[in-house]
Amino acid sequence: MIEKNECTEKDIKLLAEMNKQLIEDEKANNLMDITQLENRMNDFLNNEYKAFFFIVEKKIIGYALCDMTKEPKYLRQFFIKREERRKHYGKNAFNKLLEKLGIQEIEIDVLKCNEDGIKFWENIGFKEQWKRMSYQIQAKPLRRVIAISTTIRHNKPTMKTISTNSAPAAIGPYSQAIIANGLLFASGQIPLSPETGAVVFGGIKEQTEQVMRNIAAVLTAAGTDFSKVVKATCFLTSMDNFAAFNEVYAQYFTANKPARSCVAVSALPRGVLVEVEVIAEISG
Repeated sequence: MIEKNECTEKDIKLLAEMNKQLIEDEKANNLMDITQLENRMNDFLNNEYKAFFFIVEKKIIGYALCDMTKEPKYLRQFFIKREERRKHYGKNAFNKLLEKLGIQEIEIDVLKCNEDGIKFWENIGFKEQWKRMSYQIQAKPLRRVIAISTTIRHNKPTMKTISTNSAPAAIGPYSQAIIANGLLFASGQIPLSPETGAVVFGGIKEQTEQVMRNIAAVLTAAGTDFSKVVKATCFLTSMDNFAAFNEVYAQYFTANKPARSCVAVSALPRGVLVEVEVIAEISG
């Protein structure tokens, strides 16, 4: 029998390790290391997500990560360990998740390259619509038998605010980032320390390094990374600093080199030398 237990912060390391296996199985272009995955999982659990272990005979065989604020609920991650899949635990675990959550409908996103995943969800009863699948259970009136049906849902544009303590807090009427229609729109980051809110000491290289670390924190909080950045806009108070800025900037874009604009401006907030904003895809 499969049991379902809710996870806590003490389970983050194990969840991150299984998430790493899930990314490998999905063949996703996600270069996050285990530390970054732990930080992302911590942000998930400290916000609107809940994680659940699937347990058979006191042995953890997988997990699920759900956004509990959306209607219908959103299943972001679902994983059964490789050695357990031949025992057909996947479908049973999914049904147990629906039962324990007491929900009748749930949505997922599946990477197009994840052919095995698509086949698994289609066999359960999901159908694809705009790369999103939906599943609905309807009980027939006056009968004890549950009828299972599938629905195709139209995705309505939604916006989500991203906020993390790992990046400097907003110092004006704006958000650190906004997710809309599968894209992350991040506000410009300047070289402020997240811990103190002060401008970091040093020249253009030190300031650029802090800017990129702040961007990394926002990307991680949103569930994405530098490999998913599609556009960057960079502001420098002097083009004399361009070469030194570019040297640090390039270290963060090894797998993917996004489109970019770089402009000289007369001044930036707090008297800093550099500011960078990005637009990124959301990882699976």
